[in-house]
Formats: sequence, C-alpha cells, structure tokens
Amino acid sequence: MSVRRLRGDQGADGGLHGPRLHRRLPRPCARAAAERTRMTLGGLPFAPSPEVLGFDADRLGALDGYMSGMVEAGMVAGTSTLLMRHGQIVAFNTFGKARLGDEAALARDAIFRIYSMTKPVTGVAMMILFEEGRWRLDDPVTDVLPELAGQKVFAGLAPDGTLLTQDAIRPPTMRELMSHTTGLGYGLFDVHPIERAYREAGVMMANSHEDLVRRAATIPLMFQPGTEWFYSIATDLQALVVERLSGQTFGEFLRTRIFAPLGMVDTGFHVPADQVHRLTEMYSGDGKGGLKAATEAFDMPINDYTHPPRFEGGGGGLV
Repeated sequence: MSVRRLRGDQGADGGLHGPRLHRRLPRPCARAAAERTRMTLGGLPFAPSPEVLGFDADRLGALDGYMSGMVEAGMVAGTSTLLMRHGQIVAFNTFGKARLGDEAALARDAIFRIYSMTKPVTGVAMMILFEEGRWRLDDPVTDVLPELAGQKVFAGLAPDGTLLTQDAIRPPTMRELMSHTTGLGYGLFDVHPIERAYREAGVMMANSHEDLVRRAATIPLMFQPGTEWFYSIATDLQALVVERLSGQTFGEFLRTRIFAPLGMVDTGFHVPADQVHRLTEMYSGDGKGGLKAATEAFDMPINDYTHPPRFEGGGGGLV
C-alpha cells in the first residue's frame, strides 16, 4: 500500500520506537495533572491520584517520556494526552508546540484537525437515527442512495487495461455501509484497479455529498457486497444518509444532536476567526529528519478551516 503519511501518523513500523522515545520522565511530572485535585476541565474533576482509578504513576511517567521523546526527536511538533476513567481526569499533559518557531508551549485547549477520527462521530449520528427507527441493518443502501442502483462489480482487467465487470448479486446493505464491506473504494491507496479508477474520477475531490455519490456510482464495486472488507468512502456516504433521513445538513445534525448537548463547543467543520490562533499547524517530513509545514495530505490541500468546507465529510473534516 502506497500511502503518504504525515509525521506523527506512523504505525509500529514507522520508527517510533527508537531509544530516545523511552526516556522516563520524573515521577512528579507524570503526576502533575493528578496533583491538581481541586481543578476541573469542562466541569470534569481531576482524580486525587492515578492509583485511585487503577493507574500506575510510574507507567504514566513512561507514557510522558514517550510523548516528549517524539517531540525531542523531531517526529512531531507537539502532543497532547488526556486520560480519563469513571468521569475523572487521570492525566492531561502537553509537550512541544502548536507551531514550530513559536515561543508558547502547546496549550491544553489547542484545536486539532482530527481527519478520520471524524468517522466515529459519523457512526454516532447514524446510530441515533437507527435508534429512532429511520433505518435497519439489512435495508438496501439504495433505499436512501438510489444513485448506487445497478452498480456492476469488478471482474478483472481486459488485455487493454479496461475494467471487466459482472452483475452484483444484490445491492449493498446498510449493515455493509457501516462495516466497509460494500465493495466501494476510496481512491487513497494504489492497491487495486478500482482504487485507481476512483482517483481518475476524482471521487475525493467532489464538491458535495451528491457529487460524491454520483462519481462513485460510475465505478464498479471492488467485490460482491458483504464478501470482503476494504476501507472506503462508506463513512462519507453515511453523512449523506444522515442528511436525507434527518432533513438537516450533516454539520447541523452533528451540532444540534451531538456537539451542543455534550458541550463540545470547539468541534465542527470550521474554526471561527477569533479562535483560529488555537488551531495547530500541520507538518510533514522534510526529507532531512526534520519537519516542514505541510501543504497537502493524501494529495489534497490542507484545509485552513477559516471558511466552511465545500462539503461536510463524514469520513474526515472535523476539528
């Protein structure tokens, strides 16, 4: 899989386990948050000590050392770690900076682009509608997204490189839309002819949810629905499902049904002008072991969030 990774988005094979990252911070630093027993964060209290909630202060010190080590090694500009249990804050520590070159340390109230961590929020929106009886797991997706009716299924490549197709045994179901087993692609990975077709069709450059589903509908499914798993645009299409079933824009549904009730005042698809100073900078590797300001991710421009996006994606886009 050929995927461009931003620094700090590396897995176990991404070199985050070097010796510099295992430096243990002194125990007082690990317990700094716990010692603020009379403080609260958003109305949530800090625990009197990590041990009260079943945490080991020494192990938390190792976590702090790991996080600060990533900053010192130049792998990330800054990190923020919040641990909670039973409604109490065990630890909340930041290291590094929101923007390299700034004097100020990374603040606890810094705003981050969360990219695909938008997906769990979309899942919550879908399940709210599920609980209200708006859809059922085995409903055909085409009940809500008729644009996908009649999609063919990939069957191989002709000698000239064109896609061969076969009929789908049935339309994908909502259950499969919720589990990345529809056969849809994404266009982010160069691992399959359907993925390349998504890139050529500019599926992820769509200007609206309707444009997205229309572009996807022109491309065969990667496999018969329900037979395999592939990380796909399914969650972006869930956002369109939310809009059509609720009668609200996706962003408005999230704001009124999830964010406002939970007091999530800094979560949304753009950042107000008077709060932009809290938005962290994005960085990528500079090829010399350091960091540089990123201008794109997955071949798409970095959103500065100063204006509402062209559409509110269910698969990525929240801060």
